[in-house]
Amino acid sequence: MPSGVLRLPKAEEWRLSRRLQSAIDPEQQFRLARAAAV
Repeated sequence: MPSGVLRLPKAEEWRLSRRLQSAIDPEQQFRLARAAAV
């Protein structure tokens, strides 16, 4: 694994992880968003 992959800015890393989660499991992403909003 290239070390550059681990050097993403936090905002970008968060955005990518959210996009991956929503692509893989929209329902799980929705539940996480609701839990965070409470």
